[in-house]
Amino acid sequence: MGAFSIFGGKKQKVSDGKGYYHRISVFFALAKYLCLLLALAALLYGFSFRTDEINADNFRYLLSFLGDGETETQAYSTVYYDNNETNRFALVRGDLAVVNNSGVAVYGLSGARRSVDTGFKMDSPEVMHSAKYMYIYDLGGSEVVIKSTLETVNTLSYDFPIRAATATDNGHFAVVSEKKTSRSSVFVYDESFREVYNCSYSSLYTLSVDLSSDASRLVTASVEAVGGEFVTTLYLYSLSEKEPLVKHSITGEYPYKVAFGDGGEIILLTDKSCRFYGKSGEEVSTLTFGNEGISGFDIGGKYFVRTYPLSTLSSAVRLEVYGVSDGAFVWGKDFESGLRLAKTLGGYLFTSSNEGLTVRDIAAKEERFTSTDEGVIQLLPVEDGKTLVLTEGSGSVLDYKALFETKGDDSDGSDN
Repeated sequence: MGAFSIFGGKKQKVSDGKGYYHRISVFFALAKYLCLLLALAALLYGFSFRTDEINADNFRYLLSFLGDGETETQAYSTVYYDNNETNRFALVRGDLAVVNNSGVAVYGLSGARRSVDTGFKMDSPEVMHSAKYMYIYDLGGSEVVIKSTLETVNTLSYDFPIRAATATDNGHFAVVSEKKTSRSSVFVYDESFREVYNCSYSSLYTLSVDLSSDASRLVTASVEAVGGEFVTTLYLYSLSEKEPLVKHSITGEYPYKVAFGDGGEIILLTDKSCRFYGKSGEEVSTLTFGNEGISGFDIGGKYFVRTYPLSTLSSAVRLEVYGVSDGAFVWGKDFESGLRLAKTLGGYLFTSSNEGLTVRDIAAKEERFTSTDEGVIQLLPVEDGKTLVLTEGSGSVLDYKALFETKGDDSDGSDN
C-alpha cells in the first residue's frame, strides 16, 4: 500500500440538496396553478349554469368574508328594495332579508344590496328567523327552506301543507303539518335541523305554535268542532317529557294566536277573548272582548296590544295595552284617523298613522313623534334602543331612545 493509498478508494456520492428543493418548489408551483385553474373553472360554471345562486352580488358578498377577519363598522343608511305586496322581512346576522314571491334579496344596513337568490318561487311566502338563519315556507306549501344570508343550507319536506311555524334566536324551530294518522303534527328541530321532539293530535287542527326563548317548552293552540261549536284547546309541553304538562279547553271560541311572554308566561288569543296564563300554565286573568270585538293585535314580550273599531262608518279605532304577566290594563287611546301599525318593543309602544310614527315610553308615560315619508308596515329591533323602520319600499334605522334624551313636545295622550 502506497503512502497516499488512503485517498485512492471509491468516491462517495454527495446528496444534491439544491436539486431536491428545486423539485419541491416546482411541485408546489404546479399545485398552486392547478388550484387556480380549478377555482376559475368552478367560478365560470357557477356564473354560467347556476346564476340563481352565484351572481355578482353574491360573489361580492362572499369576498367580504375573505378579508383579515376585522369588521368595519358602517353608519346606518336608508335601504331601498322593490315594493311587493308579498314582501316579508327578517334580520339575519345584522343584514335585512326581503323575501317575496320572486326570491330573496339581502341588504346591509348601510344601504348596499349584498346578495340575491331567485332560485325558488313561492306564491305567499312567510319567513321566520334566528340569529344565523331564516326559515321560509309558502302558505299551503309543504317545504321549509333554511337559508343563511348567502345560500340555502337545508330544505325540509312534509307530506301535507304547513299550517304554522315558529323559531327562536338560538336556532330551534317548530313546524305544524299533519300525517296520514293525525290531523295535526308538530315537529321541533334543534339548531342543526335535527328533529328533537314531536306530538300529534288525531282530531285537532293546530293553528298556532310557539317555543320558549330557551327552547325548553312548547305551547300549541288547536281547534275542533264539537256539537256544532268550536272548542279551542291549549297544550303546554316540556321538551324533555312526552305527555303535556297542561291542557286547557275553551268552548265556543276560535284560536288566533298562542305565544310565550318574556318571563315564560303564556297568552292565548281567540276571536272572543285573550287569556293570560302563568309560567306553570295556571290561568291568571281573562280579557273578554264582548260586542266590541278585535280588529288588530300585537303580542310582545311584555305587553299585549288590542285595537278595535269605534264606528262602522269611520276609520277610528280604540287602542288598549295590557300587561302580559297579569293581563292588567295599562293604557288606552282613541285614534280618530285610524292606525297602520301598533307594536311594542320592550317597554315602548309604536303607533303609525299617515302622518308619521309615534313612540311612547309606556312606564314613563311620555311620547315622541317622528315623521316618515311613507306609512310604516313593520319594525325589526336592531340593537338596544334602535329599530329598523320598514315601509313598502324602504327601511331606515331609528334611534328611538335618543328621542327621549332631548326635550320635545310631549303628546302624552289620555290614560283613559
